[in-house]
Amino acid sequence: MKVRGCMTIHPKVQCISYTFEVEHPTLCELILCLAENSDVPSERFNNDLFLVVYNRDNKLIGLTQHVLENRKYRTGVMTINPGDEVMIFGMGTTMNRKRSTTEMRATLIEENNKLSKRFKYTLMNIFDSFDVDLDGLLNKQEMNFYTVASGDSELTDQDWEVYLNSFENRDGGLTMKGFIKSHEVEANDPEGNAVADLWHSLHCLGYDTQLSSVYGCSYDIECHTSRPVRMNPRLQYVVKEHRAFILENLYYLGEEDDRFEIRPRLFKTEYFGLLIARREEKYAKETYRIQLSSREHLKINFPHQVDHIIRFADSDSEWVLIASYTVTDMDAQLEYNLEKVQKSASNSTSPSLLRA
Repeated sequence: MKVRGCMTIHPKVQCISYTFEVEHPTLCELILCLAENSDVPSERFNNDLFLVVYNRDNKLIGLTQHVLENRKYRTGVMTINPGDEVMIFGMGTTMNRKRSTTEMRATLIEENNKLSKRFKYTLMNIFDSFDVDLDGLLNKQEMNFYTVASGDSELTDQDWEVYLNSFENRDGGLTMKGFIKSHEVEANDPEGNAVADLWHSLHCLGYDTQLSSVYGCSYDIECHTSRPVRMNPRLQYVVKEHRAFILENLYYLGEEDDRFEIRPRLFKTEYFGLLIARREEKYAKETYRIQLSSREHLKINFPHQVDHIIRFADSDSEWVLIASYTVTDMDAQLEYNLEKVQKSASNSTSPSLLRA
């Protein structure tokens, strides 16, 4: 079985997630693969996503740790049960990008009120991204995922009937031609603000002004099981509670670094790693700085810090992600040092460093 999903990491973190529908405990291996999407810049999101499987008690069952080939990652065999969940997370290394050197926007609507060729290609990629069951159509649920993810309200039964009565469809689903035509009709609505509305939708899906998907991607999940299963999709906002339970689970699977008083743990796989600390009460008001002695073959993200500073008091969770990284070479190693930042007695704004 194979399903498709998509993820946006800015302005909101959202993704297509899944719930297993299975009658009995079942052996399963999942393979995550970045899907082809010509709007996503080359090398974007490489090694940046990982898949997790967890149960109703938020206990980790498995995650992608092994690299099969470029842009393809597997969990290894695990046992899944009814109601187990599948979610996609990102390392955040793709968030670091330079601002566009131009404020010029790509053309969406030509002077003849037709959609531009470039925008049609983008709509084709968006259509493919939300075709969860890979049948070449968007059913009502998939179209609703698109509608909500792009910043609009839930699709009603009446809305869906309008789509089916107005645009090309087959077997109860909207075709790609019908999907594109619906946007062309929107572009010609005399009572609407078509260009602004279209750009708002594109921004919500992670597109920049040049129709480059810098904050969004699509992925395929292959499911190999010992018994028949279903993977029921849903559009999921990734919130701090999700991040917290994943960090907690990976913290206890990581290797403790006892060189430092906060004893962070490094959880690493063949293609990514997370350096995680627990915000214990005695360190809750402390501030640290991470210094890298080596970052060769690594792409690193510091999610909550300015100038590599970690302020435990700023964390909204007991579990603090100090840094995440993805590897560009299998021999990559993260070498770092943590130092406590203390304010000087003579100048409260001037920090001094002590080894943590």
